[in-house]
This record gives sequence, C-alpha cells and structure tokens, in this order.
Amino acid sequence: CIRDRFPSYAPGSSTTVVGIVSVGYSMESLGQSLARDIVPIALTAGGALMAGVLGSFLLRRRLQRLTLGLEPEEISMLVHDQVAVLQGVDDGVIGVSADGRISVFNAAAQRLLEQADLSGTPWADAPLPEQLKALTRPDAAEADAIELVAGGRVLVASARKALHRREDLGWVVMLRDRTELQQLTRQLDAVGTMSTALRAQRHEFANQLHTIAGLMSIGQHQQARVYLAGLAATGPLKFPVDQAELLQDPYLQAFVGAKGVEADERGVTLRIGPETLVRGQVTEPQDVTTVLGNLIDNAVNAAVAGSSPDRWVDVEVLDEAHDDGGTLHIVVADSGDGLAPGTDQEAVFVEGFTTATGPVASEGVDSAPGRSAGGRTASGQGLGLALARQLARRRSGDVRLLEPGAQGGPGAVFMASLPRTTAGAAAAIKDIAGKDNDA
Repeated sequence: CIRDRFPSYAPGSSTTVVGIVSVGYSMESLGQSLARDIVPIALTAGGALMAGVLGSFLLRRRLQRLTLGLEPEEISMLVHDQVAVLQGVDDGVIGVSADGRISVFNAAAQRLLEQADLSGTPWADAPLPEQLKALTRPDAAEADAIELVAGGRVLVASARKALHRREDLGWVVMLRDRTELQQLTRQLDAVGTMSTALRAQRHEFANQLHTIAGLMSIGQHQQARVYLAGLAATGPLKFPVDQAELLQDPYLQAFVGAKGVEADERGVTLRIGPETLVRGQVTEPQDVTTVLGNLIDNAVNAAVAGSSPDRWVDVEVLDEAHDDGGTLHIVVADSGDGLAPGTDQEAVFVEGFTTATGPVASEGVDSAPGRSAGGRTASGQGLGLALARQLARRRSGDVRLLEPGAQGGPGAVFMASLPRTTAGAAAAIKDIAGKDNDA
C-alpha cells in the first residue's frame, strides 16, 4: 500500500494545524486497474496506427494516379521540357483534356488562329472553327487531316487521341500553316504554265524564222517586210488572251497570260474586258495572284462544265489611285450555268462549301462543273473563295457575288476589291492630265 499525509491549516493561518489529510493507494487495486485497461489502450493505439498506414497508402495511390506515377523531380523536369517544346515549335498545339476543357493552347496556336490563350475554356464553347471541333468527335477518324482557313491562313489540322497506360487523357490537335506553301505552289504553277507556253512558242517562232528565210531566198522582199511588220505588231510570243496589253504591269500580264494558256488548253477563251486599265505596278503579287487566280480558276471550271457551246471567261481589272496605294478592282464572269437555284449567295464564301463534281484545274478551287450543286465532295476543297475573301478583308477590301447567273449562261459574276496593292497609278494619271492640258 502506498500512503501519504498532508497537514491542514486553519483559515488565515500558516502555523495552526487543525487536522491531517491521509491519502493511500492499494497496490493490488492499481494492478487490477492496469490489467483491466491495457487491452483497450493497446487496441486503440493499434487501430490508430493502422488507420494512419491505410490513409498514407490511399493518399500515395491517389497522388500516383494524379501524377501518372512520376516522382517530384520527374514532374519538375517534365514541366520545363513541356514549356520549352510547346513554345519553341512553329506548329500550333491544342490539348483537350478528358473532361472537355482546353488544357494547352500554345503561342503558335494563338498566332495561327488569332485568338488569346483559351486554356481552361470548355472545348465545345471555344470560339474556334467547327471543323476543328469535329476532329475530336467520337465518330471522327484519327488519321483524317483537314484544311481550313482561319485569319487569312490556310491551315492543315489533325487530331490524335492521347492515351497513357490505357488511360484516356483527351485529344491533341495539331495545326500547320500551309499559306506560304500554297502561294508558292500557285506561283510555281504559273511559272510552269509560262514555261510550257514558251516551249510551244519557241517552235512557232522557229517556223516564223523559216518563213522569213524562205521569202528572202526566193526574192519576195516586200512580203518579208509585211510579214516582219506583223510580227513586230503582235510580238513573237502571243498569249491566247485578247487585249492583254491593257494590263501594263508585267507581272499581272504574265500571270493572266499563263492563266489564258491553261484556259485555252481546256477549250475556254480568256478575255480581258474593255473596261480594263491598269497603269500602276502590283506591289502585293501574292495576295493579288491568290485572289485573281482563284476567281479565274473557278470561272474556267464553270465554263467547262456549262451547257453553252461557246466557252469563255471575261476578266476586267481596274486600278484606282490613292495616296497610300492603289486599289485593284477585279470582275470575273463566265459562260457557265451559274449557281443552283436557291443557293444562298453568302454560302459560297463559307469555308468548306464546294460544288466540285469533277477534276479541278488547280489546288484550292471551290467550284467546278457549273457551280450547279452544293455539298462537300472529294474533288473540291472549299477553300479558294473563303481564302480570297479573308485576304481581301484583311486589306479592308472584299470579295462578293454580283450576279448568281442562270442556267444556260451567262454564269456567276464575282467582284473583288484589293486596297493598297498597286503603286504608280497616280503619277501616270498626272502625266496624262498634264499632256492633255498642254494640248
């Protein structure tokens, strides 16, 4: 037994003892209490330890699932590598998470689509072309790549499903800029057509020289002079384009001449309208040839497929002088069957709209036979008119449909306005005005 005593003092006194307090514990009762309580205490401690171990295990599994099994050092390295790669490539990269939100929208994608950073935005509500969103639908094929026009650029877009150990991580959409490649392709097509025409005309020029040599050898000097005068008036190289001399810009004249050769090979006459007059020099040949080339190609295809036996395409080009650069006005008409009845005139400028039902002459052409039916086909890409309008509007101009045409011809009439694409016309007009005043 353990016992202890303590004195009890009177109130207000520290020396007067009035009693004694005695406290004692029995060793037998203490042992019994300890034996009775040790099991619950041990069970409680063991349960707490097991709960801590289980909680730590579950937390570890959750962290591994969230971090895809990566260690902190690996996560830090991965973030640095991701930023370096995504911001260092020229291709646009858009990451769509499994819950349908944009998780990655790199600088190249912002530049190509002319959008701010859309990270965190729901993919379905993002202000992006519907063609992009269609790539991530469940029924979309991963291998499919589409061409679309955004911000005046021709983009090639593709989408891939992102998987990690059979876990669905969402989609990765890739964007590649093909604008410069398409422009170079169009220029190379024009150069190739010009080269073909030069080879054909070289043979014709050799025949002309043989004719002159023959006339001289038989003494027909006067006939030789007349023949040479005719060659001097028309030139040794004559494009199948009437009144091409109204286009005083050599680049524009050569381009329209090359298109005339292409049209002539397909049985279509390319004509320069009487209202055409270009005094200035083209300063933006890429935009001009893209817009003018698409309009001429569409018109040639429509004339080929039209029901009229007389196949022609009329082109009128007029430059309007301004202090900050001349505006080029283009009107293109054809002998085709026009747009199908009931076709929305604005729908022809929507990206993806095409009426091609046969082979087209060059890449990017929207319409072919007669522009007679709407719908997406494998033959047309539905980009030409959309790209032409975006390029024109980017320069504060426009491309619009003046006349839808009629069955049996004449066909549709398109007009384009391209501000700040020529220079030198104002000086030419002043010179002519000065000569008139002197006269």
